[in-house]
Amino acid sequence: MYGFVHDTIYQMISQKYGKEFWMRVLKELKFEKGTERHLNQYYSDKDTFALVDTIAALLEVQQSDIWEMYGAFLIQYTMDIGWNGLLQSVAPTLEGFLSNLDGIHYFIDHFVYKANLNGPGFRCETGLDGSIVLHYFSYRPGLYPIVEGVVKEVAAKIYKIHVEVRILNQQEKAMRTFGGKRIQEHVTFGITNPDKCDNFLEEKNNLLDNGPLKITEAEFHKIFPYQIVIDRECKVVRIGDGFIDHVSPELLEKGVPLTRIFEILHPHVDHFDEICEFLNTVFVLQVRTKPIPPIEKEKYRPKHGEPMKFKGQMFLLDDGKHLLYLCSPQITSFEEMNQFEVKMNVFTEHDPMRDVLLANEQRLKETKFK
Repeated sequence: MYGFVHDTIYQMISQKYGKEFWMRVLKELKFEKGTERHLNQYYSDKDTFALVDTIAALLEVQQSDIWEMYGAFLIQYTMDIGWNGLLQSVAPTLEGFLSNLDGIHYFIDHFVYKANLNGPGFRCETGLDGSIVLHYFSYRPGLYPIVEGVVKEVAAKIYKIHVEVRILNQQEKAMRTFGGKRIQEHVTFGITNPDKCDNFLEEKNNLLDNGPLKITEAEFHKIFPYQIVIDRECKVVRIGDGFIDHVSPELLEKGVPLTRIFEILHPHVDHFDEICEFLNTVFVLQVRTKPIPPIEKEKYRPKHGEPMKFKGQMFLLDDGKHLLYLCSPQITSFEEMNQFEVKMNVFTEHDPMRDVLLANEQRLKETKFK
């Protein structure tokens, strides 16, 4: 696991039980002091689980208790280091916060720490009894108690409410990934609020009736150049003009399977019904590369350098038989623009990523000249 996990476990334990206790843990594990929590080092899962197992054994508690404690600590730690404003601004309700949990986790992994880790996935829905049902997916079994700690702490610190969290279901499933088949743990949590507070569930608003949408297909393509419509077989029905510079021309045709054009990096799903389960999740697609015969390299050479990634959201259309993917190129700096050999015009005028790029560049320049 990323060194950040080891470092924050150290901070949690040393604050709660003292640095002497931490030294006992290291002695028990035969870890050399100073090597156990380098932020930029990647530690094996075996080392991380051994660390938590040893802490639990010395405290005479279950490993799950330590992981739940760690989940709660992570929220407090995140608020203490300056992310309080972000967490407070995510959503007006706990359900709204949890619905955005997947996107927050993806942002922290890929943009804050540039880790590109295969982190957990989340999906939130409302139960028939008015509870929140939270689905947690991970390729690392046994870490689900972290989620319990996170949910309880977010409810208490941000929404000032008490919640009860229980496990409704727990199962394992073999999933196809780009590294082969892997076992994914799927834990379903039921979250209830005994006090029935207003900031627990989202209010469902009715849509305004504005009549038929007066927009032509050509206008839609101009406004949303990066959009794809697929059918229940995940084959392309329509694809935006923005992909022309990034995808081989022969693939930009109706009926081509989506997974022939793109690798779905996040989440790891590739069937229509599976995609529908993650509609509140960030979808990251990367243009597939394919071997090109040397004699045809000039003919099929893409205009840009590395295969482009796109980040966006899937929407289920009213007929229930089609999905719309709206996205933007996943570029966060001018350095990445040079890497992918693209210009600012890959973003539409209304795309907020233009402002993000300029703000990031200004921040980098200010940091450089300090």
